[in-house]
Amino acid sequence: MVLPSPIGRQPSWGGFLPQFLGKELCQQILRVVATEQSYNYLAAQALAVLQEQRSALSGFLDPERGGISDGMTWLLPHKHNCEFRQMFLTLEDPRAKIQGSRDPLGAQPIWSRFGRDVVTNLTTVSRAVRGFTVNLLGRYYTQRLIDENRAGEEDAVPIFLWIEQIAAYARYVGRPDSERGRILGVTRVARFLEEHRGKVPIKNSSSGFILSDQKTYGLWGLYSVSARVSGLLADGPVGLTDWANDFVEQQYVPRLRSHESKLIKLIRDGGTLDALTDKLQRILRIEALLAPAEALFELILARNGQVPAILASHVADHWGSRVPNLRDPLAPLMKDICDAVGDDQASTLQQ
Repeated sequence: MVLPSPIGRQPSWGGFLPQFLGKELCQQILRVVATEQSYNYLAAQALAVLQEQRSALSGFLDPERGGISDGMTWLLPHKHNCEFRQMFLTLEDPRAKIQGSRDPLGAQPIWSRFGRDVVTNLTTVSRAVRGFTVNLLGRYYTQRLIDENRAGEEDAVPIFLWIEQIAAYARYVGRPDSERGRILGVTRVARFLEEHRGKVPIKNSSSGFILSDQKTYGLWGLYSVSARVSGLLADGPVGLTDWANDFVEQQYVPRLRSHESKLIKLIRDGGTLDALTDKLQRILRIEALLAPAEALFELILARNGQVPAILASHVADHWGSRVPNLRDPLAPLMKDICDAVGDDQASTLQQ
């Protein structure tokens, strides 16, 4: 519908929810509902709804002049001094909809009530391990900058959002296509990488946000409650609990140590993610080798007395015919590996 615009206010066809309406689209809607043109591709149910709307609007809606009903102007064909407001029902968000059936008997709330006594911390939108990983890293480095007086508490959210952006780009370029769909904001991540040719902006503005409202629909909004109930987040705006903080410092921080100064500068000041992208790719590549090697070593230790053939069968059932995610050659990394562990151990890795 179109409402009269206040005097002195610039008329707009853009709408407020969503932001993609325009004059041409509105005029096309007018032509559809104000004429008797048939559309052969419509299903019978959709055709019945269209006919119902046409009948309801036929008394006052003209395909050339629009129409007025109850003091409101509908679908004006030209841009007058008015303000367009139209509500849309979109497809259901796959993260929010009920998984499985449409719950015709209304049993979902009952299952949720009883299931919550067992699984108290997770929701349908907070089920990705990497979502919790990035949440922990974001809050760890944000609290660290605040504790070191390199940022104030008012900077907490922007810093966290920058870390989320950096992590999203690193995950996109370093993970297989099948896993990219789990990244919140993957559509903008892909578009920004293409538009900026890999030199993507890390900003607290629309030109850097990977979601239309990154604070609400990103990790801060979707994972914070689950992380807090899980005992990962301390009371307060940012920090982690003691054991979660120790876990991050033992497991994650050492892997970022060699590039930490550049990372902290980027998350403190914003800027462009360029040289860091290549370094993060190198880290992901070597992690794709070392992480499975460590897991395999621990498996062998826990299977004392079993013959190699049984172990090999067990690993093949879990991983398949090859180590997952180990796609890229290690040759470009061998010089750095040799410098770190020596030629003998490096040659063993090459084999």
